[in-house]
Amino acid sequence: MHLGLAIRNIRLSRGFSQEKLADKADLAQNVISRIERDMHKPSEDTLKRLSKALNVEPDVFYYLTLIEDASSSKLDNIKSKIAPLILEEIRKVYSLK
Repeated sequence: MHLGLAIRNIRLSRGFSQEKLADKADLAQNVISRIERDMHKPSEDTLKRLSKALNVEPDVFYYLTLIEDASSSKLDNIKSKIAPLILEEIRKVYSLK
């Protein structure tokens, strides 16, 4: 999963449109769109704004990116065992679908 897709999934889980998220994060809607399509790499400040607007810690975006990444890795065996547990915990803590 790419960072933009992780942000999009959380946004949708919260029931926010891009416009609503943009308003809550004090960003332009086209910035949200470009981030979600991985056409724009958000700055640290932008990630903080998005995380605050979505009520998650900024690291959650990266955790979801790593956990749900389908690419192969040397950690595939370990990841396949712990990733579902971490994902379940993140979803529970932050009330995500």
